[in-house]
Amino acid sequence: MNADLYLRQGDTHAICQDYAETRVTDRGVILAVCDGCSSSPRTDFGARLLARGALYDLDKFGLRDVEEFAERMVKGISDGASWLRLPQEAFDSTLIVVDASADRCRAVMFGDGAIAVGYVDGSVTVWSVDYTSNAPDYLSYRLDPARRAAYGDLVDGTECLVRRMEWGGKRAVTSTTEPLSYGPLIIDIDEPIRWIGAMTDGVKSFTRPVQSSSTKGREPVDEVDVLGDLLDFVNVNGKFVERQVRWFSTECEKRGWKHSDDLGIAAVSMECG
Repeated sequence: MNADLYLRQGDTHAICQDYAETRVTDRGVILAVCDGCSSSPRTDFGARLLARGALYDLDKFGLRDVEEFAERMVKGISDGASWLRLPQEAFDSTLIVVDASADRCRAVMFGDGAIAVGYVDGSVTVWSVDYTSNAPDYLSYRLDPARRAAYGDLVDGTECLVRRMEWGGKRAVTSTTEPLSYGPLIIDIDEPIRWIGAMTDGVKSFTRPVQSSSTKGREPVDEVDVLGDLLDFVNVNGKFVERQVRWFSTECEKRGWKHSDDLGIAAVSMECG
């Protein structure tokens, strides 16, 4: 097994607020990907602490009970904010974690972003989470009942949506979107896979020049088109994520594609060699 990650700052960000870490354990490989909220203070710092704390917890306890994991993370956020004299808002961040072993993988997302799995037949499935309120459900909201209540009022009448995309192998390109209850997205995989990864919502911020002789401007690039290239790993050895992102970045320059938001991606290869 092997793990790799890569981070890229978005065009509209003065500092990268995405962060990721991976670690080899006695059981397999664990990873954490975070995306700090751009409107909250010091989330570049908070995202790093959140990822590091998540890996420590996963290494010690695993990810069998998601709610217990969440409770430990909330306590860690509270302790960290107090000890480091940080505002609780510094931990307003998406957290995506993966606990992968040779025979089983579990991925959990608190917030928005995407989880992707590459199967041995060459097919890929992606679960991408969005909030119509543009306000992801961060773990840090559990620290303060008043903030939690205010968040509930903010998202009242809005939806959390999960878009499932599939392509490659013997599968046709498909895309379906369904409502998801507020709370973490949990993906369990107990069949042979080639790799499993997580990425921030920066993958949804790509734009391209409008292809019209009469109109100038930019238009969004569909997430399927971005991920189809970004996740097309030729091999999954060594720094396979960094190689692919660097290649994709070169292709984006040729096409005139740009991403406004930070981009963080990490993945675990289940292959040896």
